Amino acid sequence: MPTLPFRTLSLATALALIWPLHALAALPPGAAAEILSLQGAGDQRTAIATAWQPARQAQPLAAGDFVRTRESARMALVFADETQLRLHQNTVLQVKAVAAPGQNTTTLRLDAGRAWTQTRRPPGSPLQLETPAATAAIRGTDWDISVEPDGRTLLTVLSGTVEFGNAQGQVSVGPNEAAFAEVGRAPVKMLLAQPRDRVQWVNALQADPLPHLRAATPPEATQPVLSALAARDPGAARAALAQSRAGIPAAWAAALEAAIALQSGDLPGARMQLVRPMKAGTARLAVWLMQSDLQLMDGESDAALQTLRTALTRWPQHPALLAQQARVLLLTDRVDDASTTLAA
Repeated sequence: MPTLPFRTLSLATALALIWPLHALAALPPGAAAEILSLQGAGDQRTAIATAWQPARQAQPLAAGDFVRTRESARMALVFADETQLRLHQNTVLQVKAVAAPGQNTTTLRLDAGRAWTQTRRPPGSPLQLETPAATAAIRGTDWDISVEPDGRTLLTVLSGTVEFGNAQGQVSVGPNEAAFAEVGRAPVKMLLAQPRDRVQWVNALQADPLPHLRAATPPEATQPVLSALAARDPGAARAALAQSRAGIPAAWAAALEAAIALQSGDLPGARMQLVRPMKAGTARLAVWLMQSDLQLMDGESDAALQTLRTALTRWPQHPALLAQQARVLLLTDRVDDASTTLAA
């Protein structure tokens, strides 16, 4: 059987890690949508309720329900018509209606924050996204939309076409174009030089600290913590670390603390745990890798690359650093540079 050269295989593997495909399970009967993943704190309420309740992964949502993400949080939703939507921090979304027999349109409302999706919808089944300033009619596209506190809305289209309008006017937005709308004013179109830079936060939605911790051989005493992290049980990992801390070198304990915070969705706590050893000059390899992940999650690709370049002066040509560097480059559409990095 022919084998792919190392560079091609590595690039294919990196792509698989960056753009994972979710296997969609059937939603609970009667559910309009479900929370596919939640990183950080999020909330949910019904259409008739005024009080928000904590949201959780795999929570079903009914038509009319609202969800919101808190500071530094991310949420992914899957709908009954198999649309998948990802929400950035400080976002408020309502599931108004989902396509069903006799009702072909899925209607959502984004009151604040930012959302992204790649919709692959069948003909005659549009997705309609309402904001305070305009409504986007979406038919099979890759797009990103953000809403400011005063309702101003910016739509970015990476592929396909979106009709974006309000009572004052309408524009058709195509690939590599954007449109801006204010409440009470007709939308206007813009051309973007690097539109994919606007959606880097999506690709880094699920930061996984475990591969970073295993990029260098961990001390034997860390194994109970690593096992708990592999089981995605940060509470058990925290307990295991407390029990075995005496036998774990301080630099490794700091890396584990950051990993636990990251897996728990405590992004501010993870940042604090990472900055300390980096400033002290005691940071393990995993700390540099996790720091680059957090920078990617914030859309700071240049800062992530600089973090990795600095780490490479300490660990020259380390495969994990080169792979992470290629990942950053892929996320910013610099595929040739990513291939060169992996071939180094």
